[in-house]
Amino acid sequence: MQRVCGICPTSHSTAFLDCVERGMKIDPAKKVKLLRVIELELERINSHMLWTGHMANILGYKMLFMFFWKEREHTLDVFEKITGGRIHHNFSKLRSARFDLTKDMENFMLRKLARVEKKVKGYLKTFRSDSIMKARLRGVGTITKDGAERMGVVGPVARGSGVNIDVRKHIPVYRELGFEPVLEKVGDSYARTLVRLRETLQSIELVREALSEMPKTRLPKWGSFAGATFESTGRSEAPRGEDFHFIKAENGIIKRAKIRTPTFSNIISLEGMLKGREIGDIPVILGSLDPCFACMERVMVVKDGKAEDMSEEEFRRKYVGNNIPSVCPTH
Repeated sequence: MQRVCGICPTSHSTAFLDCVERGMKIDPAKKVKLLRVIELELERINSHMLWTGHMANILGYKMLFMFFWKEREHTLDVFEKITGGRIHHNFSKLRSARFDLTKDMENFMLRKLARVEKKVKGYLKTFRSDSIMKARLRGVGTITKDGAERMGVVGPVARGSGVNIDVRKHIPVYRELGFEPVLEKVGDSYARTLVRLRETLQSIELVREALSEMPKTRLPKWGSFAGATFESTGRSEAPRGEDFHFIKAENGIIKRAKIRTPTFSNIISLEGMLKGREIGDIPVILGSLDPCFACMERVMVVKDGKAEDMSEEEFRRKYVGNNIPSVCPTH
């Protein structure tokens, strides 16, 4: 499942495991839950640093773009130290995790996060004080709270409009760590930027809290999917918002899988935000949604034990026919 996305692979594997563990009535140990919190929040830092650098580049601040991506490298160093992988970590397992944290790993993580925290606090001041940034972002691509709720947007897009929605607030281990969603009220591109920068600082603190609460027990043995029969749903709070998985399994074989990525929920707001705007605002508005089209636009058909991965038009020609208009006019 982590192969669905290269920016938030942990969010997909966690949502999948939430789905399977619910279906199999498995309640992981607190240590496992805290390890997943650490990996999810490191991934959020990584994603938000990538996104903010991209937004700085859209605004013409190429040096700031490189600074943000330099800080992002520190989170990738942490992933590599813990799992051996910088992008696809393959950390979590059913009921358990592949790796435990050594003291050396914890100290390495804390040193790297302290560096990122110091820099992000400075960058947050820059975004709050720079007149050009505020001129390009304020009042651009505004979504009201009512509009955000009506369209069903998720993640920083919703929270930037004051909607108190976050999967993490419904997860007991996050509540025990004192988690509260980061909210801004204005709902424009500037508000969404502030939400992501503030969430980065919050994620650093959540990792510290999780490390301080980590039990000194051994990791439990991995669970087995063999023979499992269930129909269940699972969720995680990806950097872009709610990641939803549905799984139907029979005798250890997945018969149906459905994934709704946060970009799919957020992209519906784009058309309304673009109406009446100048051409120069389009990259800012689109970028403010932090879209991940790679994990949204996909289809795989499994037939007779063979998988076919195809484009939208190929799928339509083979399985739907040409009498239905395309979802995207450019395809």
